[in-house]
Amino acid sequence: MSQSQANRLSADTPQAIIAGAISVMAKDGLPQLTTKRVSERAAVSTGAIHYFFDTKERLIYESFAAVIRNIRRQFAGARQSADPLTRIRATLDVFFSKAQVTGDTVKIWPQLWVHAGTDKATARLFHIYNARMISNFTYDLHAAGMPRAMARSYALRLNALHRGLWIELHLGGCTDAAETRDIYTAMMETIIRDIQTCAKGKAA
Repeated sequence: MSQSQANRLSADTPQAIIAGAISVMAKDGLPQLTTKRVSERAAVSTGAIHYFFDTKERLIYESFAAVIRNIRRQFAGARQSADPLTRIRATLDVFFSKAQVTGDTVKIWPQLWVHAGTDKATARLFHIYNARMISNFTYDLHAAGMPRAMARSYALRLNALHRGLWIELHLGGCTDAAETRDIYTAMMETIIRDIQTCAKGKAA
């Protein structure tokens, strides 16, 4: 691509390319991702794709990163409350919000997990995202009154629970949205009881 052609590209072109790549992955699957397919979905030339993303792996990585940035923006909104338990509930709600369970996003997460098993950059991206989730849950549970070791144990369970429920809801097909909400509501009730028990133990 010449410099004059590059100058004519919109500042939004990289985002359009990423959206096109996400669309290809969601509708056709990651193995079918090619610059030709992405160019058709993004309505840009293949030259523009190569200009912004030097390799296909880089485009895949940036597409997964965009999905993670999107959910982290939702988490930021969910964590505005001063009450730590409200923050946890709001975070869990994000995972099952309309933005995360409809459209292309619902098809992307499983492909991200699989790709993380073979691609080091994607694995690191997912590790950072996952570690932040566990850290946030641990912080909130400790702030609510749990000892730190117990808070981390529950944080790991919450992290595993939401992902397992998401898989059952969207891939396993063995539950529905109402039952899913009942399950993590029951977990929150257990957490509250344990926090109250810790508080009584301190007061004794």
